[in-house]
Amino acid sequence: KILPHLLEMTNRKNKNIEVVNEYGVTEAAVMSTIFRRQQREKTIKIGHPIWNTRLYILNKWHKPQPIGAAGELCIAGVGLARGYLNRPELTAERFLSFSYRSYRSYKTYIPEKIYKTGDLARWLPDGTVEFLGRIDLQVKIRGYRIEPGEIEKRLLNHPGIKEALVMARQHENGEKYLCVYVVGASSSKGVQAIEVSSLREYLSGELPDYMVPGHFVLLEKIPLTPNGKVDMKALPAPKIESGQEYAAPRDDIERRLVKIWLEVLGREPSASIGIDDNFFRLGGHSLNTTILATRIHQAFHVELSLSEVFKRRTVRKLGEYIRQAHHKAYIGIEPVEKMEYYPLSSAQKRLYFLQQMDLESTAYNMP
Repeated sequence: KILPHLLEMTNRKNKNIEVVNEYGVTEAAVMSTIFRRQQREKTIKIGHPIWNTRLYILNKWHKPQPIGAAGELCIAGVGLARGYLNRPELTAERFLSFSYRSYRSYKTYIPEKIYKTGDLARWLPDGTVEFLGRIDLQVKIRGYRIEPGEIEKRLLNHPGIKEALVMARQHENGEKYLCVYVVGASSSKGVQAIEVSSLREYLSGELPDYMVPGHFVLLEKIPLTPNGKVDMKALPAPKIESGQEYAAPRDDIERRLVKIWLEVLGREPSASIGIDDNFFRLGGHSLNTTILATRIHQAFHVELSLSEVFKRRTVRKLGEYIRQAHHKAYIGIEPVEKMEYYPLSSAQKRLYFLQQMDLESTAYNMP
């Protein structure tokens, strides 16, 4: 893994140095791709396949992915191994039969053997391949599949960052969240100071909201094992703080709100949350914002829209809103008893009416 700060150092020392990146695995004779970096390029790709080697980027159904879509990088060609010695199960799992269409006759399928690398990659519009990380390092948070390597790549393009590591951690209630560990870039004046708020703002402009980590930890260096791997166990848990001085609840409404926040955020009852702490800096997100609004409605009989929660991100401001708002009793959704048939909704009746007008139509067929 070549880091951007090493490339910059190489360029400063000698602009005539040509950086060549090779990628490969032991199962495919070590070297399968090559990439020659141009001087102005900030990132290192794994490039093009070498002679007599073919690359496929496939989804979980072993179908080719379009340009820009991530998938598993698979290798084929004369350099491929026959399999693993005396390990037929692993050979069957990693070495697969695959068919591709001939460029001479699009209808002709040519069978060959491919090796599944377990690496996540994607084709770029210029025909090169970009490495995104290991598939087994993918995490699923709030229904989204996230590649930590893609977030790390964006962070390493930031001029103030030397090293970055993204991993999933868990709150006390078992909910997963993304945590970033960063090492600041050094200069003649020492290690650059990094503002967490500026990093969060930077990533917000580079990535969709669900990929922006909620917590950042600044380190002097990434801890490594004796083998040179990242020592995950040595990484400290983030201190989940809002950055505000603690201000205690002033009345019963604020005390009840703090209790609700602790439950929604999955904190211990003994944890302290001040009335000026920001809900989202403490780990709040769109999903538990919905839960928060419902819990407030149940506790105070005040209906709260999501936009109001986003406007009033502290206990103090929510308390002010609750004191002035009109009360509206909370009515829960009662589960209906199980029936063999249920009455049609108005939308379903419309579809039935349209289907009866043209019995031959397949416009509303379900696959």
